[in-house]
Amino acid sequence: MLGEWRKLLLKGVRPSLGTEILRTTGLLRFFPELAALAGVPQDPDWHPEGDCWVHNQLVLDEAARLCDGGADDEALMFGALLHDVGKPVTTATTDGRVRSPGHDVRGVAIAAAFLERMRAPGDLVLRVGGLVEHHLAPALFAKNAASAKGYRRLARKLAAAKLTAELLERAARADHFGRTTEDALLREFPAGDEFLARMRELSIDRSPPRDAVLGRHLIARGMRPGREFGEILERCRELQDETGWTDPEQILAQVLGAKPG
Repeated sequence: MLGEWRKLLLKGVRPSLGTEILRTTGLLRFFPELAALAGVPQDPDWHPEGDCWVHNQLVLDEAARLCDGGADDEALMFGALLHDVGKPVTTATTDGRVRSPGHDVRGVAIAAAFLERMRAPGDLVLRVGGLVEHHLAPALFAKNAASAKGYRRLARKLAAAKLTAELLERAARADHFGRTTEDALLREFPAGDEFLARMRELSIDRSPPRDAVLGRHLIARGMRPGREFGEILERCRELQDETGWTDPEQILAQVLGAKPG
């Protein structure tokens, strides 16, 4: 079954035609995570194109346009297919506005269930889960003028999910263009451009910051591995992400409250 989905998502110019056939023939019921998208409302200001299913169809085709024939295409397409599967369980109308708070986080387990049922490789489950969880980040980071610390922490999370900033931005761009708002129709996504520019400026677009303080630095100070060891390393990592410092002695001096040796 995974092979059939791969063909549908990676071989067609408009994969939405295949998923629409599944819906109209009733076969979509075998994929409840996707079937649940039909009829789920969205805020008309942000999504004038229609419900979650309609949006998902548009995003699929936009993602296909962004494929480049490389190794990341599979994660991109499955990420597009599953990016909003958390909306059916989080969508509610509050004060007259339709919202889906936390749908990105809730969608991770739902996407994993879909993929694991088809015996997808662990790496694919991990990477798609990362795209689902963080697909809003490029737009939100630009909108909220996220700090360098925020970008560095995100870079670490992306690396843990075997993703790059570029792939995440492609997924976010497909999500953005899969709407019928004015900027989407004009093919404009300045937030994505800003997100990648900031990642490149911080030199974390392809990999996270390397930890400046390592276990050997603590051992050199006479410390022994243990729970406190790990806690100190984590505090050093947080300080490094916040300040951008790369000198281990400077970081340790701050964390341990001592002067550099």
